[in-house]
Amino acid sequence: MLADYDQCLSRLLVHEGGFTNDPRDPGGPTNFGITIADARRFWKNNATTADMQSMSLTVANGIYRPEYWDSLRCSDLPPVVDDSV
Repeated sequence: MLADYDQCLSRLLVHEGGFTNDPRDPGGPTNFGITIADARRFWKNNATTADMQSMSLTVANGIYRPEYWDSLRCSDLPPVVDDSV
């Protein structure tokens, strides 16, 4: 369900919102919880740190919905389980 997706994304962004580039984090530059590696796979194959910093929520949503939520069929899961997955 779309409502479930929207609610789950809202909860996720409380913890995963904003740009980080902590040298101790093996994910490297990350925004909205999306690593630069996934940004390169699903958005811009030559994404840079600057691209990650300027990534919009619209771009992040364009990755989250098809690549994470839909690919794992989270809409078919019961509430709470969908959020955990």
